[in-house]
Amino acid sequence: MCALAVLAVTAAIVSFQAQFQTVIVQAATDLLVPSPAASDNSPFSADEQADIAKHLDKIVDYVRDSFELPDGQLGAIAQAMEELKEASERVGRKDRKLLLYGAFVSLGLEHAVQSGVVETLFRLAAQGSATSSGQAGRR
Repeated sequence: MCALAVLAVTAAIVSFQAQFQTVIVQAATDLLVPSPAASDNSPFSADEQADIAKHLDKIVDYVRDSFELPDGQLGAIAQAMEELKEASERVGRKDRKLLLYGAFVSLGLEHAVQSGVVETLFRLAAQGSATSSGQAGRR
């Protein structure tokens, strides 16, 4: 029976790694394929910082309402979003994007957040990328 449990855990880990690899590849592609705003590391305006904070709050609300996560994982996601809000007040656009990717990968690796949740975080963050790339007025 113990061997079956080990096999089940091993299968779960392999499945998670395969799903999470897709997320990491997408993040790496976004970082390595330069966009016109990729080199822009200018600071965010106060209005952009407020938009970022609202968007990150909406992400936490969406994840809370859409997924059944243990309190520890939901708390880790909420804390990561708070840290990203604070970061938008002190770092530039490019640096914030790197922090965002690092935070999401960390949630998957350190806190064992399901790869589907991490993918959702990336997708929802990308929807707010117009704000983070300085295109807030062009939506």
